[in-house]
Amino acid sequence: MAARAMMRQEKRERLQQRAKKFLSWDFIVRQLIPLAPELLQTIDQSDWTGEIVRSKGTGRLTMRYAFKNGVIIYAKAYTDDLGLSSYEALRYLWQNGFGRDRPHQVPEPLGFISEENFMSMRRADGAPLASMLTEKPTEEIAPCVRAAARWLAELHSTDMPSIQVEPPCERIKIFKLADMMAKAAAAYPQQTPLLLNLLQKIRKLAPAWNSPPKLTPTHGQYTPANVFLQSRRVVVIDLDRICLSDPAKDVAMFVHRVKSLLFKASGDSRKAEQIASEFVDEYRTRAEENLVNLSYYRALYSLKGFAKFAKDRPPGDPARAPVEEFYLGEFERCMNVRGST
Repeated sequence: MAARAMMRQEKRERLQQRAKKFLSWDFIVRQLIPLAPELLQTIDQSDWTGEIVRSKGTGRLTMRYAFKNGVIIYAKAYTDDLGLSSYEALRYLWQNGFGRDRPHQVPEPLGFISEENFMSMRRADGAPLASMLTEKPTEEIAPCVRAAARWLAELHSTDMPSIQVEPPCERIKIFKLADMMAKAAAAYPQQTPLLLNLLQKIRKLAPAWNSPPKLTPTHGQYTPANVFLQSRRVVVIDLDRICLSDPAKDVAMFVHRVKSLLFKASGDSRKAEQIASEFVDEYRTRAEENLVNLSYYRALYSLKGFAKFAKDRPPGDPARAPVEEFYLGEFERCMNVRGST
């Protein structure tokens, strides 16, 4: 674990060093401005600002460039081969049904600088769905989550022959879950019987090895924070993890994040259930066959959320009780009803 933390720190430091170049005026003039015709008149160093908006040691650095004429560009710098594959996937989607004037969009890719492992794109216009979930009533949010479901269904029906297939062990994520459970058991051994029982239960929902699911392009991080809505358009960002995998994973992750977000914000389980149902029901009308393993992935994400919290809070801690009730309640519902919200 110490070695892994050290590697993340080293990646973060290397990226921070590279960021100095990416936020320099010389780099902007030579590499960024030529990609956007409307910026060709930007020749004054006072005409722009740049900042790092995300740097979490994941091997990626996200930057935002704002120009006085209103143009905003986002860029990502990478430390691995994910940069080129992400750019190619984004460009393919932009050119094949997710581009300008389409109801379902991705950010417009501007270019990829191979020697810098650097991708740039226009910003995603619209309001983030994550903010709307906590600020607006259910009747206003429902059409938005239905639109988000339609975007996802279209992605899952898109033919993308060049993207990688996610390995089966990565797809079912059981080893990552077991690792998190082991850490929770090591932190507080008295909860080991509970954790082992939960692992035994989720095995009953696990996809059958001799009946693999239909694989489709999956977003890999389909959450309300990555969905933007403007008028009748839906724009989705952060496609770094796109690959061929089980589409039920995307649906389950979205439902899990909606419920977790509303639980943490207000504890409004009724609103969360209604919104999740709107999303799944809309998706089901377009691709019901993709939901075979939905209950498994929903149970998986619930257990991951519980294990993460159980690692830091001992049994009997008053702060743990409501969180445990939420995650394990979600888990038991998934065990009882296969393929539902």
